[in-house]
Amino acid sequence: MPPQNWPLSASTGENSLARFGENKPATYSIEIDMAALHPPAGIAPERWLRSFPSFGFLLSVAPADTEAVCARVTARGIDCSAIGRVTPGSAVTLTHGDQTALFWDPADHPYLNLGGSHA
Repeated sequence: MPPQNWPLSASTGENSLARFGENKPATYSIEIDMAALHPPAGIAPERWLRSFPSFGFLLSVAPADTEAVCARVTARGIDCSAIGRVTPGSAVTLTHGDQTALFWDPADHPYLNLGGSHA
């Protein structure tokens, strides 16, 4: 069963969303609520979102498990909270209140562009 409308959890660390859209268009979109983000102290949200490797990573967790997963991660001293959701599509979008902006769509701009004549 596809993970429709699953919330995303974020935690600070030294990983990134490494495989999203790497070789082919993604099956799911990621919607990130900018108001729910908490970049590390002294790091502007714009820089944090463009960093590679980033200062954080995303987990896709079933809604019923979100609270328990966040509690386990937080218990290890790592900030973790729900920051968005996964929906059908291929884009990463950022929301803030009633505003939505496209951050990246790997269907239009593949991450490594290794397919076909580019390999």
